[in-house]
Amino acid sequence: SADTVPVDGTILRGPLQPVCQVGQSCDGPLVADFVVARNGRRILTFRTDAAGRFTIALAPGSYQVIPSVDAPIIGAGTVSQPLTVMAPETRGVTLQFDTGIR
Repeated sequence: SADTVPVDGTILRGPLQPVCQVGQSCDGPLVADFVVARNGRRILTFRTDAAGRFTIALAPGSYQVIPSVDAPIIGAGTVSQPLTVMAPETRGVTLQFDTGIR
């Protein structure tokens, strides 16, 4: 609708192993369903693709992105990352969730 702006980005999870090598990425895509909430109210849901990418449309403002309970991370369904949406578009967002691997 006219009051929403395009939002896209990538959602990662990490670390993927207890010991991360210098110069090597220790993160990987988080492939899961997510809820976008604002003030505790569910606004929309989306799923990331195999590379962890997503494309959605939201009104400008502050939101929480919450992985579904079956997401492969610690505290799935209870942890969130903030998402700030600004007009005219919000591109290249990166959100990071902790796997709990140490």
